[in-house]
Amino acid sequence: VLYESGNIERAKKTYEKAARLIKGTENKRDFEIQLGKIGIAYLNDFKDYKKAISYFSKAVSIAKEIESKQDQIKWLGKLAEAEEKSKKFEAAVKHYKEAIKLAIYQKDKESQALLILGLGTTYLDMNNTKEAMAEFSKALEVAKESKNELTQLKILMALGKVYFDCL
Repeated sequence: VLYESGNIERAKKTYEKAARLIKGTENKRDFEIQLGKIGIAYLNDFKDYKKAISYFSKAVSIAKEIESKQDQIKWLGKLAEAEEKSKKFEAAVKHYKEAIKLAIYQKDKESQALLILGLGTTYLDMNNTKEAMAEFSKALEVAKESKNELTQLKILMALGKVYFDCL
């Protein structure tokens, strides 16, 4: 509500206060999830990628500590996305690959397809069209296996953009 009303600074202060409060929680998973949610706010709403990276890194660390593979997949993907947006491409590639490996291990085709799409987008941002196309093709194959048409659509749109802009 604070962000939607245009009071961005007050919203940020409220998120920071929430982060301090949840630090003392006994339930590590709750703490990890709240850190990730704050990271999402910094990524999507505030476009403060440095803070988003910080919150996602902490969420990943806790998810590893409590051995939550699904949460690791989620926060590694968000971490990579924030790194990509802040032009930290090598770190983004590393974290996308780590998340993809976990998604394969978990047999999570949906996450796997979306993470491979993110990896392809990172390669595209690095002006590596060949690698981007290879990743988009892999993502499409995985998305077909998951039978999720929306994910297939996202990947096809990314492929179409490459054909239109780059080839």
